[in-house]
This record gives sequence, structure tokens and C-alpha cells, in this order.
Amino acid sequence: MGDRRSRYSRHVLLSGIGQEGQDSIRRGTAVVVGLGGLGSTASVLLARAGVGLLRLVDPDRVDWTNVQRQGLYDESDAERGVLKAEAALEHLRKVNSEVRCEALAEDLNPSNAESVVRGATVVVDGLDSFRGRAILNQACVKLGIPLIHGACVSTHGTVTTIFPGETPCYACIVPDAATREAPFTSATVGVFAPAVFAVGSLEAAEALKVLAGRREAALCGRMLWIDFWDSEIRSFTVRRNPDCPVCGRHEYSLLQSS
Repeated sequence: MGDRRSRYSRHVLLSGIGQEGQDSIRRGTAVVVGLGGLGSTASVLLARAGVGLLRLVDPDRVDWTNVQRQGLYDESDAERGVLKAEAALEHLRKVNSEVRCEALAEDLNPSNAESVVRGATVVVDGLDSFRGRAILNQACVKLGIPLIHGACVSTHGTVTTIFPGETPCYACIVPDAATREAPFTSATVGVFAPAVFAVGSLEAAEALKVLAGRREAALCGRMLWIDFWDSEIRSFTVRRNPDCPVCGRHEYSLLQSS
């Protein structure tokens, strides 16, 4: 019922978006790498916001441990063990048929990272490994693509926005990411579902600022840290390393084509 053209009216009414920003969102391309809790939440919000092209990247299949916190999937997906990329494509087409979606059931790796993100207006990091994030960061810095970084484990999470050449990149923040092993993961210490949805929503918010052409509102040079159990929120400055091997010296050692 009603006029389909009113679909994005509540975003158009926002002074930070308006019709110009909504048109920019519609022309944009968002790549979501990792379709777990963070990526699935961000994907739904980007689809509802009317992004022009949504590229969905994940090699994994849905299992029963995912349903607790990964909002794109349901019991049928877990029962069948379907590929997350394919399940996401199916569900998001029902959310917004106007959005063009591409599904890549691939693991991000040194040989495909650049092709995965090439052409993106913004990339959303939904990965759960330090090395994967380091590879993604190098590809985005090399190609000059804004990257929204998010992470969540236990009851807390972090979010920051990276503009290559302007803000600290992920390598500035976590210099040893390529070789670091995560001491705690959702499989060892658990993860609070509301925290995952909230951090994924924050990533989507940052991505929409970029897509709408409102970069000045983004988390540039700042990181949000939130503990959703103790209700603590902190914002702190992250500084660019002028000698960073990635965004300072432009060395892309993790990319096979470099």
C-alpha cells in the first residue's frame, strides 16, 4: 500500500542526508567483506537505505551457532547449511528489490583482495581475523577506498573509519595484525548478540555517511569503544603513523599482485 517513491523519505528529511545525499547513496557501491554478525547487520541497513550496488563476500556456510547473533539468517538456512553469501542475497532481495546485489562465496585473500573491493565507494569490514583485516586494509589503502573497521567479541566492540592517506589506517592502529593471533574469539569467550547488532549498525552508519557524501561527520582519526554489558562508551584519538609501511610508505606486502 502507499507510494513506493516514499520509501526513503525519512532519510531525505534528515538534514545530514537530504535528497542530494539519498541520490548519492543510490549511486554508490558498498562492499561488505564478512557476513557474520557485523556484516549481516550492516548489509541489511545498507540495503534498506537503498545503496545502488551491494557486494557480499563470505566463503562460509550458515550453522546453528550463527542464528543467535547474525540477523540475516534463519533456522532454515542453518538446517540446510547454505552459503552465507547466497542466503544473504536471497534475503536482501526481499528487503529491497531496487538494490543490485552481488554474492561472492570467496575467502578474502592476497590474490583476490583488490578485485573484491575495486570499484567500491566504501568497504565494510565484517571479518573476524587480524590477518584478514590487514589484507583488506592494504587493498583499500592501495586503491584509495574508504574502509569502515569494526570488531566485536564478548560484550564490547570498536568502530573507526579509515580514509586512505588522510586518517590512520588499520596498520597504524594494529601494526602487527598480519601475524597476530586473537587471544579471545567468540568461539572461546562468547559474544553478546546486542553488541554485535549495535557495532554492525555503527558500521552501517559510518558507511552511509561516506555514501551520502558527508565525510565530515565520520569517525575520522577517532575510535569508538563500547562495552554493552557495563554500559561504557569511550571515544579516543587514533593517530596516523607517518612511517606506516602501508599508508606511509605504500608497501603492500600482503597483496599478491603488488
